[in-house]
Amino acid sequence: MSLEKWAEFGWLKPEPSSRDEIRSLLTIVERDLKDAKVAGLSDDRRFEAAFSAARTNATSYDSAGNVSKQELDLALKTAAELRRDVIAWLQTHHRDLLRN
Repeated sequence: MSLEKWAEFGWLKPEPSSRDEIRSLLTIVERDLKDAKVAGLSDDRRFEAAFSAARTNATSYDSAGNVSKQELDLALKTAAELRRDVIAWLQTHHRDLLRN
């Protein structure tokens, strides 16, 4: 799904930012994606980490064990694609926010 579609659905909104904030947010995304790949964690926890990387609140559960392998795989894929698309968009529209 494109960033434009995310914005159309109201999941992304323009906000003022800075290089430091972008760096910090991308660091959190990297951490959460890394955590989501830890096989020793429950699929529930891995799913939460993946969706945390995508900055959603889709991981409230009434009980443990509700996440299927397909849901986990989709969460990992969605988070990684969103990260890739955000970085590509920043490189095109706000390269100055990515400089170290």
